[in-house]
Formats: sequence, structure tokens, C-alpha cells
Amino acid sequence: LHLTRSDPAFSHSLRRLVRDAEAAGSPPVPLTPDSAALLTQYAVLTRYPADLGEVDEAEWQRAVVDARGVVTWASAIIEGEEGQ
Repeated sequence: LHLTRSDPAFSHSLRRLVRDAEAAGSPPVPLTPDSAALLTQYAVLTRYPADLGEVDEAEWQRAVVDARGVVTWASAIIEGEEGQ
């Protein structure tokens, strides 16, 4: 969306944002639909707390890996564009 100067949807859904970004012509986002859904859940819970149970260590470690991958991906796109 940054590359095409498109406005993102007003949504917490990372699945939707990933789909929209790829439809706008971005390089493939390194996030599976399931990972996007899990990260969305964490993002929403930090804003709108609810009691959905505990997150086990393997789940949160996977979320951290996924989130770091997306940040690295986005940073490379933005930094690559600024260097042009």
C-alpha cells in the first residue's frame, strides 16, 4: 500500500490488509492467513482486552517470529524505495 500510495482499509484484520496490499501490487507478504489471524487477535486484545485464555510459549514465539518477518519485509520495501 505504501508503494502504490493506497489508503489501507479501516480494519484490524491483518488478513484483509495483507490481501489488499498484495492486490495493490506489493511483493508477497511473508505471512500465512492463519498467522495473520493470530497476530490480529493479539493486536485487538491489546486494545480491547478480553479473557480468551492463556497463550502458550510456542504460540507466542511463533507470533514474534511472524511479526518480525513482516517488519523486516516492510522495512526493506520502504528503505528500498527511499534509496531510489
